[in-house]
Amino acid sequence: MFCPNCGAQTDGGKFCGACGSPLPMVPESALKENAPAPVPVSDPLPWEAPITNPEPAPETAEALSGPQYGGPQYQPYNPVPSEPAPAGPEKTKKAKPWLWIAIAGGALLLAALVLLAVFVFFKKDPTAQVGQAAAKSMTALSKTEPGKIASELEKAEVKVSMDLSSVVPYMRGVDGSVELTFSEDMDAGKIYMLLSLLMKGKEVADVGVFMDEKALAVSSDTLLGSDAYGVNFETLPDDLKKSIFAPKSGSYYALPQDVYNILRQLDQSPVKLYKEARGSMTELAEEGGKKFLSALKEHAEITKSDGKLSVGSGKAECTVIKAEADEKATRAILEDMADWLKEEKTKEKLLRFFNVYAKVMDIAQGGRSKQDGEDLLDSFYDGLDDALDEAEDVETVMSFYINKANGQLIGFALEYEGDDSEGSLEIAAGPDFSDPEEFRLTIDDDGYKEVYTVEVTENSDSTFAAEITVEEGRYKENYEFEWKKKRGTFEFTEDGYTRAEGTLKIEGDSIHLELEEPGVTIDVTKGAKTKDVPKFKNLLELTEDEFDDLVDEIEDQIQDLAF
Repeated sequence: MFCPNCGAQTDGGKFCGACGSPLPMVPESALKENAPAPVPVSDPLPWEAPITNPEPAPETAEALSGPQYGGPQYQPYNPVPSEPAPAGPEKTKKAKPWLWIAIAGGALLLAALVLLAVFVFFKKDPTAQVGQAAAKSMTALSKTEPGKIASELEKAEVKVSMDLSSVVPYMRGVDGSVELTFSEDMDAGKIYMLLSLLMKGKEVADVGVFMDEKALAVSSDTLLGSDAYGVNFETLPDDLKKSIFAPKSGSYYALPQDVYNILRQLDQSPVKLYKEARGSMTELAEEGGKKFLSALKEHAEITKSDGKLSVGSGKAECTVIKAEADEKATRAILEDMADWLKEEKTKEKLLRFFNVYAKVMDIAQGGRSKQDGEDLLDSFYDGLDDALDEAEDVETVMSFYINKANGQLIGFALEYEGDDSEGSLEIAAGPDFSDPEEFRLTIDDDGYKEVYTVEVTENSDSTFAAEITVEEGRYKENYEFEWKKKRGTFEFTEDGYTRAEGTLKIEGDSIHLELEEPGVTIDVTKGAKTKDVPKFKNLLELTEDEFDDLVDEIEDQIQDLAF
């Protein structure tokens, strides 16, 4: 028998006499079968043979694969393998698409209740009380500082200014800044952006970008004077094909084929695509919420009782509206939602959204995408069917907590339990949205718990302070935010260390935010009008000589600015 570690011959036993390594335990019959053939005494052993100088062997892969030294070559002993045990079924964690359907359904329901409070069925129905309570919560929230800030951002002009000496390392001490101004009016289908370079408070360079549902234009007072140049989206593919930028134009400005392919897909304005997608999703959310309520009423057991919810500094007395669905009812609710998603009217709205998504993907891939909106919609329906196949043996309970003191919806809970897993999602806020003390989101998925908490510690005329806690399993982080309203200063800390500080002021229809590091200022002005696309020269209709002149003019202006 030979040692599998060092190759020395042994007489058996548990350990090798040469290196001390443990020896394999094998049956005697196996030892006899694997024993090496005896070497005749008359034959010289390999290391006793006379030294000769044979012709070198060819360097074949076979010759080079073994050990490159003289001496006995030992092979580790391989005991006779035993019969392998039959492999059991591989354990894998089942996908839980029904979980995401349930969670998405709960979130969709909350949003729909706010939007559809006036449409919910009839006054004595408990679900109507939930809708009315949600509307009261949103009305109260809109009057708070966060609500006012959110309102200011709608149809507002946002200006972001960055101090060059703070942002760019090699420009320390330079009195200069970069400003980006942005405004949008999606109802009118318009976007405007202005990028400016200022030195000692004076604008020395600027570029303005205008976009609506038909065209894109660029202007610059410092580089282009009163002229503007742009493109029309509807005619862009044909205009580009005939332009000096076409790869086969022979022009000095001919674009690489891949860039050209991407631009050729821009036959629709991004603004128009966004409006179509937003409109479709808004309609689907409203109709889906209404359908979900209908399915819940038909299949779930809905009860009304008294209860309490821990939120803020105490426990709020609540009316609890509970919808319980056993395995059969949960399946029926999901099937009703699936049937609605497959109705022709719903299909048309989904197709509008997927057409936009397919267009964006086609632009990103330079026209190489092989999927259109119909393909994406078919994939969506296939996934929906697979999710329904998995949604078996699941029980769900939804609970809505309405504060008796103010009639506001302050809590929502979703619990699910199946053969493979169980968990919950809980949201608590309030107890009064006009002066909220706490917001808490808790997610428990098969015992892995995540908790996100915002606790307001002070909200007076002079100070707003809050503590933010993030818990994910064993991981926990603590943050603190303090805003001195009258002084207009704020500080944000993480575990006692300052992460951000600066100025925050809300006055009338404007918000001013200034971060000391890295020298960034944000100003928001509500009600600013978004500029229209100006008259422009079609960039794709310029000849090569005209474009040469344009490039030369811009270069001259840049050199003047540099000196």
